[in-house]
Amino acid sequence: MTRRVHHMRPTGYAGTIVAGWRNDPTPLTHVRVTVSGLVVNNALQLATPVAPKTCASNDNPCNTAGDCPSGDSCLGVGPVKSWVMQAAINGEWQELTGLDTVNTSDVIPQALVYDQYLPATGAVHLEAAGAAHECVDTLYGKSLATDLGQLGFTKGLACLNATAHPPGTLDLTYAGPDFGAGGSGSMDYEPVSSGGEGGHCSMTTGLACVVNEDCPSPETCTTTGGAFSLRYRIERLP
Repeated sequence: MTRRVHHMRPTGYAGTIVAGWRNDPTPLTHVRVTVSGLVVNNALQLATPVAPKTCASNDNPCNTAGDCPSGDSCLGVGPVKSWVMQAAINGEWQELTGLDTVNTSDVIPQALVYDQYLPATGAVHLEAAGAAHECVDTLYGKSLATDLGQLGFTKGLACLNATAHPPGTLDLTYAGPDFGAGGSGSMDYEPVSSGGEGGHCSMTTGLACVVNEDCPSPETCTTTGGAFSLRYRIERLP
């Protein structure tokens, strides 16, 4: 807490406290859970972004001010493709990585390992949750003047009113004494999340959507949830 990080003193501290009993004779089973991948069933991205990037004077699409008339500004954010996800085993949370750019049908590799030592009456409790970022998430960590310069007032207000999209959750329990590892001592899983936003268009069922406007008219978006699946292996080790 006394050493500067990025030229500033830390303002908080986080740690893990592990408690137990000395010389407890209860036999324990070493169980390892390895999360190897996140499968994106629906990236939860609107077909028309909340704040598309367009020239201030004529609303023509742009990437930079150089795409607009001289002296004009390119305002907006465009599609927001990042996610944030975390997974836990028996309350031990770790953050998933590689989610800066997420697209539907992506399989994003992970390398999260959880080692547990459990009594026969214990269980492996897996949880996973997160959010698909939306325009409002791009506003954080910057001054209001910077946000207004990037978005303008009208798009800035729309962005401020946007909300992140929940992809659903996982909440699964594997009881002892096999803890989900099966008779062979190792089992692979890929459950689909429950709840959340997203689905498919009512007639064009192969087209993923979040809201009705993502579908061809006059179709609607049929919400099914289950925007992600998690790949993991449970092993019972010596």
